Amino acid sequence: YVELILAILAANTALEETDPAKKKTVFEEFNTITRAISDNTYDNPEIFIVKAHAIEGKNAYKSLQALKHAESMYRESCDSIPLELFNKKGNMLFKL
Repeated sequence: YVELILAILAANTALEETDPAKKKTVFEEFNTITRAISDNTYDNPEIFIVKAHAIEGKNAYKSLQALKHAESMYRESCDSIPLELFNKKGNMLFKL
């Protein structure tokens, strides 16, 4: 879970950064961290939730797609779907 926390921190830093060059660098770090979390890139639905938060302001459509993918991964694994995923998904639908 350390990698997940690092990814969340990188995403939050990127969202708060105002300098476009630094923002791009932090988003690249975020992608590197999320890819390194597992052998199969993005096999953890929580990564898609973090990604959705990170790109929300930049591309609402891709953010919603990430949330939908996370939801399908939870359904396939028969895990309970976190309430915050549904809340975030609803908010993203209003932004489109």
